Amino acid sequence: MLLQKYEPKSTRQMMGNATQIKEISNWLREWKKGSSLILCGPSGSGKSLAIKLLAKELHYELVENTFDENDLKNLLNASAEGSVFLKKKLILLEDADTIRAKPLVSKLVENSMHPVVMVAESPYGIGMPALVKMSKIVRFGGIDDKTMERFLIYVCGKENIRYDNRLIRLMVKSARGDVRAALLDLQLVSYGIFVTRDHSYNIFEILKPIFAGDRENARKMLNAWTEFDDLFFWVCENIQKEYRNAEEIANAYDYLSKADVIRSRILRRQSWGLQKYFMDMFVYGLSARKRASIATYLPPQRFKKMDESVSEKIGRALHVSKKGAIQYLDIIKKFADDEEFCRALGFDENDVEVLRSFNNYSKTG
Repeated sequence: MLLQKYEPKSTRQMMGNATQIKEISNWLREWKKGSSLILCGPSGSGKSLAIKLLAKELHYELVENTFDENDLKNLLNASAEGSVFLKKKLILLEDADTIRAKPLVSKLVENSMHPVVMVAESPYGIGMPALVKMSKIVRFGGIDDKTMERFLIYVCGKENIRYDNRLIRLMVKSARGDVRAALLDLQLVSYGIFVTRDHSYNIFEILKPIFAGDRENARKMLNAWTEFDDLFFWVCENIQKEYRNAEEIANAYDYLSKADVIRSRILRRQSWGLQKYFMDMFVYGLSARKRASIATYLPPQRFKKMDESVSEKIGRALHVSKKGAIQYLDIIKKFADDEEFCRALGFDENDVEVLRSFNNYSKTG
């Protein structure tokens, strides 16, 4: 499996973000109680991997979070304790923007006897302005196209994968600076399959302008989006996080109900010309009344089973969180019949069946 074979074993082997890695190392050496570090940047840029490799190189015992509030309480207790074999501890909170128990996070940072590092796409999505203001922020960037091209050509040479320069450029463009995505695409190419990604934005990127009232960017992103059923359920799940009172919530659901009527007609009649009106309900309806604060978007309840049964194993193999693993499900599904690939991810037969039915499951819940 290319992802495992070409995973960096040290920070020196990581592509890009060398300055950011040095900043993290310096911060760890100079850490003082009550301070925290926030790593932000696009998926696949190496934020979590950098922390895990630095923990190994600087002899820290890494303690990682889960999304369960009780486990976060246990983490709070662990932060006040010493480490096994007298090692230093390093506490890592991945996807900090999805953690609901904000007071526990603030208490953890304030009282911890060990450094606390938070990882998020944006520091402002964490939803704790006071904590963000007091934290050091290190911004990771996606891997630049030229570096990614050289890396993919190197892997092709080592693995005897046939390629041409146009194919490499297409994969680089599709990956958008995400090394994991590029290696997954290359794995498919080694099987004689090339897949371009259906859209250029992930669900978290597209929800922001919709709820923020940024109509120009919302329209631009929606024009490149294909999974409108998914978008519908994500918006429905997060309405009550975005609006203040009953009137605003009722207004939002009113627009969403109109969108649902259009959606059903599109599916029943195959009238795809109505799709522009479906999008208008989001761009001009939902954004009409918005809350002037930053929300943490949560996945629809219909994703819960997938998160637990498959996403956790994908996240462990790709070194991402369960939330981060969701964006790779479509591409990983294409490997469902590859026994060696599935074994490498730790899938059992039930996991493989869940993976195969991912599209149907995600549409129907």
